[in-house]
Amino acid sequence: MWKCGLVMISDVIQKENSDLVVVRISKSVFNNRDGSTTRGFLPGAHLRLGYQFKDWKFWTLPSHPYSIASNYEDRSSQVELIVKRTRFQIVAGFEYSIHPHLPSALPLEFFQTVENISIVCGGSGLGFGLPIFNYFKEKIIKEGRDIKLNFIWITRNEGDLYLLDELAIHGVTVYLTGSNGLGQDQFEHQQHISLNQNENQSNSPFDDIELSTLPQNTTTTDNQDQEIPNDPPPYTEFAKSTPSLPPPSAPSLSHESRDIDSVLSEDLHTTSFQNKIIKNVGRPNLSELLAEHSVKTIDYANKWVVSCGPRSLNTDCQKIAEDELKCRYFTEDYAM
Repeated sequence: MWKCGLVMISDVIQKENSDLVVVRISKSVFNNRDGSTTRGFLPGAHLRLGYQFKDWKFWTLPSHPYSIASNYEDRSSQVELIVKRTRFQIVAGFEYSIHPHLPSALPLEFFQTVENISIVCGGSGLGFGLPIFNYFKEKIIKEGRDIKLNFIWITRNEGDLYLLDELAIHGVTVYLTGSNGLGQDQFEHQQHISLNQNENQSNSPFDDIELSTLPQNTTTTDNQDQEIPNDPPPYTEFAKSTPSLPPPSAPSLSHESRDIDSVLSEDLHTTSFQNKIIKNVGRPNLSELLAEHSVKTIDYANKWVVSCGPRSLNTDCQKIAEDELKCRYFTEDYAM
């Protein structure tokens, strides 16, 4: 059994131009009471951090739930969190109270039978979607499972892209929606694909929102401090029409710009950064993107859309999944 206790923060990685922070703690916090190694946890699990027991704030303020952004099977002795900067500061070398395991709410059936999955993350929701994506990449490579993966991360802040290197994220499609997004020249210099440039130059309905911020009355809070009351401007819905799409053909890509399907057979730790990452500047048409991926398999019972971000983003993804794609859906709200 897991127990509440104290944990020392091993490392905190943060950049001045990003509100997203990487926190690392020892994987040993998941050991059993007798010190024996636990069986681990599935992607989508959480933990809670709070003040030390001797601090009066421990008794008067709530602890803070965070998605575990790494997988238990990872070789590292640390687990990672992706945390949004708030008034609850996490400092390396300091001890915090911890409840080390809140199980994943994803059904076991999902892990056993999924054939087609699109994961859509907004802001710090990356911390929930990333371990799911990496889990199934490992299943494809090591067990030969035939699973179609689609991983989308939407963030308005260019500075957040440091996480791609820091966490060795490969295979994600990133949409920068803020006005400080990378320009086309910078993209070409970094040897990343920029798809649908004409469409991406249009004004984005995501530009005016902070994707990792939600109203306080959400049912599940992740990676956010509940003490800051600032609500974001409304999330503007994008077009919901489902295009009539033929099965997508394989694109003709250079070595530096192959998509996720062309590199999954390679070792996750040796393939270079450039040929695993696709970035797009501008708003994503999620209705179209999810439909394009959905047609890669037939069985609707084993098709899933998983979203993790603002409630408004999750609501749109749910409508697309259930009303347009007729597939299964799971969400986590990321709230203040």
